[in-house]
Amino acid sequence: MISAFFVLCFMFYASNVTHNVLSVDWAVFNYGIPKAEVYYSCPYNIFHYKVKNDTIYTRYSILYRLKNLKGQDSLVETRERKVIIPSFEIAQRRDMKLVDEFDFLAPQSGSYLLNLTLIESLPISSIIDTIDIPDFSRLPVLSNIELASLVKIDSVGGKFTKGKMRIIPNPDLNFGGAYELVYVYYEGYNLSQDTFSYELSYRILSENKSVIKSFPEEIKKKSDLYFANTFAFSTKGLMPGKYSLKLKLTDYGSGNQDSIEKYFWIIKKDTAQLAMRNSQLSVGGNLNYQQEIRFLATPSELNQYKSLSEIGKNEFLRKFWQKHNLQEFINRVKFVDSKYGLGRILGRDADRGRIYIKYGPPDEVVAHTMIEHTKPHEHWYYYSRGFHFIFIDIRGNNNFQLIYSNCDNEPKNPNWENYVDPLELEDLQ
Repeated sequence: MISAFFVLCFMFYASNVTHNVLSVDWAVFNYGIPKAEVYYSCPYNIFHYKVKNDTIYTRYSILYRLKNLKGQDSLVETRERKVIIPSFEIAQRRDMKLVDEFDFLAPQSGSYLLNLTLIESLPISSIIDTIDIPDFSRLPVLSNIELASLVKIDSVGGKFTKGKMRIIPNPDLNFGGAYELVYVYYEGYNLSQDTFSYELSYRILSENKSVIKSFPEEIKKKSDLYFANTFAFSTKGLMPGKYSLKLKLTDYGSGNQDSIEKYFWIIKKDTAQLAMRNSQLSVGGNLNYQQEIRFLATPSELNQYKSLSEIGKNEFLRKFWQKHNLQEFINRVKFVDSKYGLGRILGRDADRGRIYIKYGPPDEVVAHTMIEHTKPHEHWYYYSRGFHFIFIDIRGNNNFQLIYSNCDNEPKNPNWENYVDPLELEDLQ
């Protein structure tokens, strides 16, 4: 069954390190029949976008296959999605991330194999996971824990809303940095029918199961045999690594208990990446500039460098950086990595980043983002040098490629005239 198109929302965050372009998480709740909610996320820039009437959008399909590992039943379903972003500049600056979910009913407890694929014209990302459906007949019993990037009151309803709470999932389960708080949502069922209270306790465990932090117990009065609860804790003081949150429910009326555990990661991306890049650019660290001098060195210098021994390379680099302003070079690399990076592509490896590192900041940038019949593009002018560069977002993914240059040392797309507005073309003749 294919559902109707609807617009996905984007979550804004300083992205954490992920091992797959597509992240997935899940939680199972009991509504008479167990319902599994599957959350997934990916960077905005894995898609190709179109521009129509000042709206930047794309459409994709999500294909998921579910197979009961203990039975014969299976499910295959495709759902279509429409994504809208405010602008490529905002999407890149905020490192926008698509977050969505779907759910399915699972009458039987057990394990289900999930194969999730995002598709445009061709599959662009796929991931496999196993979803375990609990036995909700226990007395009492907890749902799975959903870890979220935000929980807030929502009286309107809609996507990610449970009851009166809007719960924004964080499928990659990475926290820290931009996510200083870890939000927790879970439900409890089958409390004993009496007037006694129940107790909730929380602990953060290290990867080797030692207790890192314990929180004060919460004692609550029963208003029903079912409850839903939210909780949040700070990531401050937690070093990067793998942790788990362990939740325990004690029903005072019956004396029975249940517990559930959920893994998450603390990752300080900005600090780690900055340290890595600085180590590549610092004078220490064995003068590791093999991937960096290409911006400033001439072809003959690069050939000479490659032919040297390790001792000769170190001496070459020492003399090379005596001729060039190392600190200015480092500042430019840091700037372009933060401004022009795209997904896994560092800003220094993008065309605009390369030109900026090589020639410095342009004297003027003229950006055209909404000209009819042309794709978003930028003109960079270096008046003192007489240089003119044109970069264009050919694929609509904010990767502006160099198509024109009047500099003999830089490439020119042979069909560059087809990408430029005719009025602009007249000025270049």
